[in-house]
Amino acid sequence: MIKSKLSELLNLVVALLGVIFVFIGRLISSHPIIMTVFLSVGTSLIASAIVSWLNSKYLMKNDRIKFILTQWQVISLYKTKAGMNEDGSNIALENCKNSIDIIAEGMHNFLSVKKILLQTKISSGVAIRIISCDNNEMLLQRARDESLGGTIGNTYPSASVMALNEWVNDIRKKHPNSNISIRFHSSYPGISYMKVDSNVFISPNLWLRPSQQSFAIHFSANGIGGAYFSDYFEELWESSWFTHNVCNLKTDYANMD
Repeated sequence: MIKSKLSELLNLVVALLGVIFVFIGRLISSHPIIMTVFLSVGTSLIASAIVSWLNSKYLMKNDRIKFILTQWQVISLYKTKAGMNEDGSNIALENCKNSIDIIAEGMHNFLSVKKILLQTKISSGVAIRIISCDNNEMLLQRARDESLGGTIGNTYPSASVMALNEWVNDIRKKHPNSNISIRFHSSYPGISYMKVDSNVFISPNLWLRPSQQSFAIHFSANGIGGAYFSDYFEELWESSWFTHNVCNLKTDYANMD
């Protein structure tokens, strides 16, 4: 900031000197050679100050963009999570070789189209870790938050979470050597998160917006942004007071509300 202020002050001084030289040149028009020297020097100083000012303004912006791209490593921004799923995350999942980490609710829509792919990846040795929510009141409130009218009808969000848990347990039984695990926490997740190898995808859970309609960001896991959310997932996963292994949801829907 101080450096920027000093640069602006120096540009102003140079520009003022240029104006003074031009003014003097005009005053001594009776001496053509000296007038030409003053006018040339003055206009050069003014031009130099203008170029320096433009560089300081636009190169600073370019440096900020460069910092975002090279340090934070933002790969892409999406207006909706659905758009992200159609593009970046689908490609990353298809090419996944090592691991998948997820923070989500019940993953109903995701599993409906990706279940076979995930099972194929698991069979090939890909490790999958999932953090979900097993607090029925939180799940019901999130469903209300997503709806414009604040009602959810006969929808039971906990059903998709229990189906997810059952799917994970079923894979464990059928494939004892598979590397898939799930943990739960009682607070509704503020973000949807998925890390696929070196790709990190995040999307906030907004009021009055279904999760698929919230904006989304694609980071490289090697940048500041991707590392931040990767570390956050690890912190949640390893926290014994925040997450637990056994799903506490009930199957009696009649007594859920």
